[in-house]
Amino acid sequence: MQKIGIIGLGWIGAPLSRKLIEAGYSVVGTGTSSSPKESIPDAVTYVPLRLEDKNYPLEELEDCKTLILTIPPSSENYVKGLQKIVASFTDRHIVLLSSTGVYGSGGGHFTESSPLHPQRFGSESIAE
Repeated sequence: MQKIGIIGLGWIGAPLSRKLIEAGYSVVGTGTSSSPKESIPDAVTYVPLRLEDKNYPLEELEDCKTLILTIPPSSENYVKGLQKIVASFTDRHIVLLSSTGVYGSGGGHFTESSPLHPQRFGSESIAE
């Protein structure tokens, strides 16, 4: 069974973990609490993780071929924390669920090469 890691079991990560389990994946997920919230399925291997901690318990994620990052940009140490996680897993598929807020409020069709115009703090962190 393929193992997928979800960094951030909040309002996006928790329902995503349920869908992945239903699809037959094994899921390792992180959250900021010392124990999982009620919205986290029992089948998820839960790992407490806070971006501001000096040492991350990343060994639980070693067997994950894919990591999905769903941490909100309001998290303390957002950029440095994500950089540390990505640097620790350079041989994995990494998916960053982010926001279109980095492109500003103009609307339209955007691609990864579109110019960035973040207008809020969270969007500035994501753009960084």
